[in-house]
Amino acid sequence: MKPATGSPCSADEVRLAEECVHKIAGDLSMLAERSLVVLSIAVEKHGRRPVAARRVHVSFKFGIEHAQAVRHGCVLVPLPDALALAGCLMMLGDDEVALQRVRPAPDAALRDALVDVDALMARSIELALASVGLSRMRTGPESCQGVRADARPALDHAEGDELVVATGLVQLHVWPPFELTVVLPALSPAAAAAS
Repeated sequence: MKPATGSPCSADEVRLAEECVHKIAGDLSMLAERSLVVLSIAVEKHGRRPVAARRVHVSFKFGIEHAQAVRHGCVLVPLPDALALAGCLMMLGDDEVALQRVRPAPDAALRDALVDVDALMARSIELALASVGLSRMRTGPESCQGVRADARPALDHAEGDELVVATGLVQLHVWPPFELTVVLPALSPAAAAAS
């Protein structure tokens, strides 16, 4: 997924966005017992939600709570790779995970595992926030849903409000690299200072 060219982020926003990608990859690697390697990360600021380009994606949604308000974001993963992550969390063997990757849609067991992936990603983002000094911000999972090719994910976001978009090129175990896109609400300096 290549978002439309956005504007530059502050050094703090880049640091947080990159930490989110690395934390998600590290936590999934540990729990799935398969490597999820970060190959590169690009971070930009946008006023619109990024497009799930070329193919169906899964949007893993989360909310960041601070000062009695909740700001929303998501992690976008192409469907085959989301199903592979879910299969790895289910401790399926490589051959079984390869079969899951070509499914047009998840079965009931995979849907449950996708919910687990969503919870894990939300926890990873909370830990990433804490690692950059935003320890009072709590992050919770808000379910996951499919996103059609060339569509924008559903997200409680007013167009024009800034989002920090980190697009990480990652590789899960032996499968081809894919783009994992973390969409974060831009956190105001006041919110950061209060944390």
